[in-house]
Amino acid sequence: MENVKLAGFGKRFLAYLIDGILLSIVLSIVLIPFGGLLGVMGMKAAQNGGEMSDEAVVATAAVAGMSIGGIILVALVVPIV
Repeated sequence: MENVKLAGFGKRFLAYLIDGILLSIVLSIVLIPFGGLLGVMGMKAAQNGGEMSDEAVVATAAVAGMSIGGIILVALVVPIV
């Protein structure tokens, strides 16, 4: 390992930006459907005068939890690996 040449700041920074763009694309592909589900549930609640059934509240909480979990996974865990 004596002849190893490390990349400079510019190359490492560019690689970091490319990684961030790729992770953002993956995150968007994964989370956009969940956002759509939340939007549909919100519109349905608005049509019912703002009232949501217990099942709709549980479903909305589950979708929101999955979205938050996905954000945490991609934003915190994946860059560490």
